[in-house]
Amino acid sequence: MQSLVGEFDPSELESQYRSDLRQLLEAKLAGQEIAKPEPVPETPVVDLMEALKRSVEEAKGRKTTKAASKRRAAPKSGSGSRRAPARKSA
Repeated sequence: MQSLVGEFDPSELESQYRSDLRQLLEAKLAGQEIAKPEPVPETPVVDLMEALKRSVEEAKGRKTTKAASKRRAAPKSGSGSRRAPARKSA
């Protein structure tokens, strides 16, 4: 931490926004024509809750599909298909 300690000199800080704004205002006061910036295309806003709900529904659909395919693939033998629970040792 000690290596990060030093004297603060506010004159070292420069705001590019303030500098650009000052140039723009001085040009306007001098009577120069100010060009309008090109419009920036808007990016679509994603509804995170809706995306989460869709994801959960898709996961539920995959889970039921897997369970159904396992049931179809399991052999349908009478007795012996279930194992007895393991006994606990004393």
